[in-house]
Amino acid sequence: MSIVVAQIAGEEKPAMSDSFFPTGVVGAWRFNAAESDDVLTKIGELLKGRDVAPTEEKSDAKQFEQPAVSISLFAPDALILANGDADEMTINEIFKSVIETRTVSVDGTLREYEIYPGAKLAITAIRKTDGLSIETVSPRGNKMTETFRLAPGGAKLIVVVRVEHPSTREVLNLRRVYDREPTDISFVPE
Repeated sequence: MSIVVAQIAGEEKPAMSDSFFPTGVVGAWRFNAAESDDVLTKIGELLKGRDVAPTEEKSDAKQFEQPAVSISLFAPDALILANGDADEMTINEIFKSVIETRTVSVDGTLREYEIYPGAKLAITAIRKTDGLSIETVSPRGNKMTETFRLAPGGAKLIVVVRVEHPSTREVLNLRRVYDREPTDISFVPE
């Protein structure tokens, strides 16, 4: 399977009727910042009132720990979701200077991947009738759950990213909204 990347002009496009869109999450999506959470504001709210100043007690190893997830907390400018075989989904996250591609098995089976010796990332993904859910657990036990679901009518994709820390039960919830693009066009961010 290959995905073609082409440029979309920056001009506003007229809204298309909801009946034009397919009912699944597969397709091309453009980030809608006006309807989405601002990641810096959400992180600021999470850190508010906490002592986050660095201390000398923190070791260098602690400062360079593996991140909890392999994707950015910042929303990609665009997404392309594509079906592989019956048990796979490919997610292309398109940022200004890079395209991150990942393929997940969506049969609900826990899969572990060794990201470096002795450290495993556990991923469970399941395709649902109205979307996709992916749970990723880091080597430190942090859990990220991504939920992809269609808004009524199918013209918008709602992605909720929830990050949980195992010991403090701190939770970061990020809501991202994407507008569906015509299926014959892919993206290079503006």
